[in-house]
Amino acid sequence: MAFMKNFFLSMIVVMALAATGCNKQTTEQAPVDATTSEASVTELMDKFHASLVSKNASAMTSLLAEDGLFAGTDPKELFDKKQYVEQINQMFVDSTINLKDHKIEIRKIVIDRDGTSATVVEQFKMNVYTPNIPWRLVSHLTKVGDSWKINVLSFNMTPSNEQTEAIVKAVK
Repeated sequence: MAFMKNFFLSMIVVMALAATGCNKQTTEQAPVDATTSEASVTELMDKFHASLVSKNASAMTSLLAEDGLFAGTDPKELFDKKQYVEQINQMFVDSTINLKDHKIEIRKIVIDRDGTSATVVEQFKMNVYTPNIPWRLVSHLTKVGDSWKINVLSFNMTPSNEQTEAIVKAVK
């Protein structure tokens, strides 16, 4: 009889623990205002492109995260912030490079669920470099407090599928 009593009490304790352990407390997170976040990201990316057009290296640098990763179009161009800023400074002092006709043709923004990061895909022409091949810039931004910073940039030339064959033949 003692065995049954102990078994019965043990089962009650196990069921009580299971019932309370499976009842997780969740905290409601305030919904992210995607419209406000998207507007902030758009504003930052507009500033980035304006600094590119005006060759304002200090304005561009202020938009970049300290721990960022920045990729140019060449496979060897993979930079930390310090290296990227050096590249930008070299490019901006070159008077033969005119970026004035730089205009965003496509911009898509995806804000993550908690509103702390965003992915931006933009397409534009860089006539000074490739008048017939559009460029695509893929960026990732993070939000710390109320401030957004660019922590990943990847510049890519995006030839059409029809142009790719000619490019492959040309570089053999």
